Amino acid sequence: MRHMVFLVILVLFSVPVFAQTTDTDVINRVISNVSYGLTHSLNDQYGNLVIFDSIYTLTPVPVPLPFPTPTAGATSVAVLRPLMAPKTRITVIPDGGGQPIFKEYDGNIQLVGAGKSAIYAVTYGFSLSNGLIAITPRRLIAIDVGAAGTQLPPDTSGFLSADLTSSGEVRLTPGTAVTPDTITCVDPAGNAVFISPAGAVRPTRVARTIRFDGLRFSSVDVTLPQ
Repeated sequence: MRHMVFLVILVLFSVPVFAQTTDTDVINRVISNVSYGLTHSLNDQYGNLVIFDSIYTLTPVPVPLPFPTPTAGATSVAVLRPLMAPKTRITVIPDGGGQPIFKEYDGNIQLVGAGKSAIYAVTYGFSLSNGLIAITPRRLIAIDVGAAGTQLPPDTSGFLSADLTSSGEVRLTPGTAVTPDTITCVDPAGNAVFISPAGAVRPTRVARTIRFDGLRFSSVDVTLPQ
């Protein structure tokens, strides 16, 4: 459902603009930004309530087109492309109550679940380059706010993290008294085929198993048949 909302908004914003003056005038007439949010929450290993507020702002940005203007007298043509600027606010309510503690982070933080040693989430962001929307590489992070809820780092680089496969679904199996938390990420079957001068190339399909013992991540990859 979340991806469907993204798609609808992207279609609505990808509209042509034929300016009668200059590119600057096109930019000045860009329609207002659109923002919306999603909220998820869960309890961590200490009993703290941790709330994730994902706030998405779509900013229409005019991108010049590489062909002559079809409108007589027009001096510029642009297509409004949406630049997505996601932010995530993490709020901690300490076990037993108390004042909320929160920090806001650039990019999207997608909740995976709570394990024995941490809360796990996937981070990624969006950027616009040469008129194309790019998604930054996904990373798995371990969120441990401490018993008092005061250990949120100033930015996402402060979380312990591990690499994920490019497109696999991320699943968590919480640890037990004798086993660590285990996170799996398996590339789907039927990945796209890329055509090169040497012929068709199909990306390697990987199943990655990641374990976290409260201090560090470790991972093992297994190559799968396509």
